[in-house]
Amino acid sequence: MVNVKTYHLPPTPLIPNSPQPLLHYPGLLANETSDTILTKAYDLFDSNAWELQWIFRYGPTQPSHYHSHTHECMAVLTGSGVIRFGVADTGSDDADHEEGGVTVSASAGDVFVIPAGVAHKTHEVEPITSFELISPGTGHGIPGADPRKQLQEVKLEGFTMLG
Repeated sequence: MVNVKTYHLPPTPLIPNSPQPLLHYPGLLANETSDTILTKAYDLFDSNAWELQWIFRYGPTQPSHYHSHTHECMAVLTGSGVIRFGVADTGSDDADHEEGGVTVSASAGDVFVIPAGVAHKTHEVEPITSFELISPGTGHGIPGADPRKQLQEVKLEGFTMLG
């Protein structure tokens, strides 16, 4: 049984955050292999009527950002990294950010449900690769009549997440 972690993140001067909690399901998909985790994550999203939008391979860092009107579910497929939630960047260094928020170590099999308005930033990824959209399409859904078949062609390497 997965122990769900909840984080209540108050607004900051730069980030609205949400009255709804950030949910972290550590290791929800941890029993999957690198050959099965992608289709298992797709099936999890599909069973909850969440449309898979993208699969990214993350580079060393990503700017803090939030989605003002859309909740987001993300699953870590491969690798490990650090995700900071609830605060904005205040400079170009990963250490330059507002006070507060929460920093979570993420690894393959972790799933996050991020309420609209909650900032998130991925950094300190292992192994280090370049940031790239690796799912078919443009990052707004998986094209074609059979998304599961399309996903079988995706090569997972580095720190990858889907959402």
